[in-house]
Amino acid sequence: MGAKEERLKSQGAKDRRVSAVAAKEAKKVADKVTGKGKTQHPANTTIPTTNTSLTKPDLATIGTNYHPSISLTGLPQLNPSGIEAYVPKYDSSKFVVADPLKFDSNAPQITKAQFEQNKQIAEGMIYASQSYGLAADVAGTNFQTIGKVAKAYTAGITASTDVEKANGAYLGYLSQVETNKQAFVNLRVNEYKTFTAVETAPHTKLELDSKLELARIKSEQAKENTTSAQNDLNSLRLKLGNAQNG
Repeated sequence: MGAKEERLKSQGAKDRRVSAVAAKEAKKVADKVTGKGKTQHPANTTIPTTNTSLTKPDLATIGTNYHPSISLTGLPQLNPSGIEAYVPKYDSSKFVVADPLKFDSNAPQITKAQFEQNKQIAEGMIYASQSYGLAADVAGTNFQTIGKVAKAYTAGITASTDVEKANGAYLGYLSQVETNKQAFVNLRVNEYKTFTAVETAPHTKLELDSKLELARIKSEQAKENTTSAQNDLNSLRLKLGNAQNG
């Protein structure tokens, strides 16, 4: 057999060995992917588990009227609608005089002499003279009352200012409630993002481990090809040397 035939025979054997190795490695990869091997996952590809129980947030339960219940230890909870229970009751309508010359029977009572003056018209002149005196007294009292009314207006304006401050504080409370709602929604969204990241991590690890395993297989195939080629070259050199010596 000539040198050419020997080279062709050696090359054929080399091709068969490479094909066998490639088929063997390809079967290993296929078994690992389909789970038919001894282990379901390649080395170091077990899905990690933790002791923490994850609950998938339900974003569908969050609505515009949803207000989370928040209770801080040591901080009394107070709602503006419950403030009335702490404030003394005051009915200002009981202190209104519709007609200063004809008091209501439920208003502060007049003296018996004044009542008799109105009843006994027949005594007119005497009681009329006294009535002028009373009118003068009323005039003096009226000026005092005007001053008191002015003070009442001042107190009313001050009270109105305080009421508006209370309204403003209540609007601030409502605004803070909406801010808390938005913060609560953002919290739920961030929890959902965390849940998604944790659930995705094991699958990403499996994907990266599979790429690493394929790279290792290609490296082993390259080493096998190099070793086979070196062996064929050594065999050819040995045969050429024997032929020359013969």
